Amino acid sequence: MTLAAGSLIDRFGSARLLPAMLGFVAGANFVLGLWHSSAAIVLYMALMGASFGLYAPLFGAIWPELYGTKHLGAIKSLVTSLMVVGTALSPGISGWLIDVGVSYDGIIVATGGYALVAAAIGTFAPLIGGRIGSPR
Repeated sequence: MTLAAGSLIDRFGSARLLPAMLGFVAGANFVLGLWHSSAAIVLYMALMGASFGLYAPLFGAIWPELYGTKHLGAIKSLVTSLMVVGTALSPGISGWLIDVGVSYDGIIVATGGYALVAAAIGTFAPLIGGRIGSPR
């Protein structure tokens, strides 16, 4: 996926491929939360592998595509900091949800739904916002 991502980014633009990455995450979470079979883990790993294969090239290209290169370091450091904070908060939130009675499968399916909603927003935002996502 990583090898194909470069050509796809050049052809379609990184903002247009971001929903695909989120779609793979959503699919993986739905498989993990809803399908309890040893075959499910193979499909889960394939979908997450596709997602992470898109991740590195996408996030290297999306910020200059959307915001230019003038403040690229500041943008990347802010995004990375927000990702670290989100990663630090998620175990506590998941633990709290389990404590109040939400099943682990329910949490995983909900995060898949969240990724699916984010993918839908990313798909339709360029249509609403104009040029966002078109290759330059």
